Order: sequence, then C-alpha cells, then structure tokens
Amino acid sequence: MMGRLRAAGTLSTVAMVAMAWLLPGTAHASELHIKEAEQGKCLDIVGDSPNDGAPLQRFTCKASENQLWDPIQVRSRVWLLRNPHTGRCVTAESGAFGAAVVMHPCDGNNLAQQWIASGTFGLGGGGNTLQSGLQFQNCLDTFSNLVKVFTCTSSGDRLNLAQIWAVVN
Repeated sequence: MMGRLRAAGTLSTVAMVAMAWLLPGTAHASELHIKEAEQGKCLDIVGDSPNDGAPLQRFTCKASENQLWDPIQVRSRVWLLRNPHTGRCVTAESGAFGAAVVMHPCDGNNLAQQWIASGTFGLGGGGNTLQSGLQFQNCLDTFSNLVKVFTCTSSGDRLNLAQIWAVVN
C-alpha cells in the first residue's frame, strides 16, 4: 500500500511539473517577435517602459525585451499578447475607431486584451489580422508608427498590410 501511495505521489509531482512547464507565463514561455507586414517592423513598447498604460509602436526589429512576446492562446483563434518582461498584455484602450493600444496587467477575461486571429497564429503560422475582442470590426493596425485599432479592411485578396501580423523568432 505504501509503495502505491509513494508511486502515486511521484506521478502527481511529475504531472504538476509537466503542467507548470506547459502553462503560459512560466520561465519556459516563448519569447518571440510580432512583425507587421507593411514595413516589416516589430510590435514594440515605446521607450521600453514597464509602466501600466505604456503605448505601443512598430519599430525596427531588434533583440530587446520591449519587443519580445509570449502569445498565449485563450481558446481557438483567441490570443493574449503578453510581454514576459513586464508581465503586461497588449490592450485596446476602447472599442472606438483609432483607439490607442497600450500595455495593462494581463486578464484573460478582459475583452480589450483578447485578439482574434484570422487564421493560424503562432510561430510559423503566417500573417493574420488580429481583431479586437472588444469590437470585432476593429483590427490591430498602425497610424504613423503608433499601434491603434482601426476598422478591419483586409478581406479576400485585398490586404491592408498594416493590419497583417505574424509571429517570428
């Protein structure tokens, strides 16, 4: 009996360690770039700010912490875009046309932080539009170099490259 309990305890410990390794936000989380197609620049936290409300921009890709992301799948095609160094997530400030996109503490239930991919999102998944969970007609977009939400205009073979994003190394 004692041997079975010890074996069950060992299996439980192994299962918990395996689950911790798989869960988003652990030390094993991916650190990837999110690149937009129009200029080939990366999603970037302005000024490398760790602060709540820090704005986002597209910027020349580099290996800095403010450009590394851990895309977390909430459910089919729905993602949180978490910066592992700040622990904050990409957030639409509102559902309004042209609303700013900033960083706020991650909350998987917050629709303003949920981004719906048009296809397979993740490393090797190709380019996607990312619709706001707050307003489905709005997509992650850029205005000048600032990241905002604007009406989704990519459809079929007509692409708005400022609204196409891909996860890359």
